Amino acid sequence: MNKIKKYSKCIGITLGLILIFSFFLNTLNYFNLINIDIYKLLLIIMSSISIFIGAYILGKQTQHNGYIEGLKYGIITTLLFYIISFLAFDQNINISNLLYYLIVITISIIGSMIGINKKEDNKKVNVILDTDIYNECDDQFALAYLIKSQDQLLKQSIKKLSDYSFLLL
Repeated sequence: MNKIKKYSKCIGITLGLILIFSFFLNTLNYFNLINIDIYKLLLIIMSSISIFIGAYILGKQTQHNGYIEGLKYGIITTLLFYIISFLAFDQNINISNLLYYLIVITISIIGSMIGINKKEDNKKVNVILDTDIYNECDDQFALAYLIKSQDQLLKQSIKKLSDYSFLLL
């Protein structure tokens, strides 16, 4: 049930963006601000951007295997587009439609893969740094990195064990 809700939300976002972009482009075309060739090109570009955004959002919600989720999303979106084009416009499958559907699936896979890579993990990791903090610079760099990474690491205390030894808990 949770997956259906997740996919429905992303497909709803995609279709909403496509409707908004289509309204905008139709308005420009109605007032003859763009010609028909540019209109068709922009319609394909805006549809691709909408599909990418939906797949990106899906990828950010996915735990692993972003490419598989993108493939599923692309297939669902392709089937939805095919059903709409078949019912509304009575279009049959031809080479240009197959190429467009392949582009939709590819964009979905790429969007989902980028989304899963941009996902933020809010987990903090416990770290123990045991170092002598003497005259080598690697220990100072490690301590500075841990201090600067407070949003990712859970640090509790710094204890001085001896004159040149610290323990970061």
